[in-house]
Amino acid sequence: GTKYVGEYKDGVRNGLGTKTWSNGDEYQGQWKNSRINGQGTYTWSDGNKYVGSWKDDKPWNGIKYNKNRNILGKFVNGKPIKQ
Repeated sequence: GTKYVGEYKDGVRNGLGTKTWSNGDEYQGQWKNSRINGQGTYTWSDGNKYVGSWKDDKPWNGIKYNKNRNILGKFVNGKPIKQ
């Protein structure tokens, strides 16, 4: 199943933590009110990865890479921009 290891405050995920989903996806980084907020890295089970900032569980300003570290695209203010 899904697993979270990290900081809690007032019963919700706040601070730094790692969440692993049953499909093998993983997020490491900052949380606020149990949502992905701040800096972090999301790695999909296929090896693709997003590195950057998040806002309310959405990629905000960062770069998505494939498993070979080639850039697939960028996010600027929550909008995807293809390479």
